[in-house]
Amino acid sequence: MPCGVGSLRLERKGDEVAVVQISIARAHREHISEAADWIAANVPWTEDGADWPAFRERWPAMTASDLAEIEAELQQRGEMICASNVDLDSICETLSGRPELWKAAAFWLLEHFPEADICHPEFIELYGLLTREELLLAAIEHRRILCFSGPQAGRSAHRFTHARA
Repeated sequence: MPCGVGSLRLERKGDEVAVVQISIARAHREHISEAADWIAANVPWTEDGADWPAFRERWPAMTASDLAEIEAELQQRGEMICASNVDLDSICETLSGRPELWKAAAFWLLEHFPEADICHPEFIELYGLLTREELLLAAIEHRRILCFSGPQAGRSAHRFTHARA
């Protein structure tokens, strides 16, 4: 039965009592989040972040379990923009990227909607070097245009939003 005191948690397992420091778990979570942030901002979305040259230099001790947690974190961030009650402006404030690239990617998706998505070979060829943050910005822009213009947006919404930008 767990019992918490300050930053310590006591767990009774049979006749043994284990002391688990919550701060260690918190530091681990921050470590995973920091690595996920770095991958999202620096590694193309088509690449495995752990295989990126600078990743192992920054985090040489990452285990397979750590990498799975990072991937789950990145996946969760991607899925977050699909929620109906999500604040897209707040998400955009936390992301960075090259607007000329992520806007072009959003427009490509719009022009090819709904027949194509990010897995389309032409999209990968054109925009495979976007970072995950840029890909999220493109997806958010695409979603905003569709919400504004409806699913029939196509080329007319592209011209409208391109003129706005």
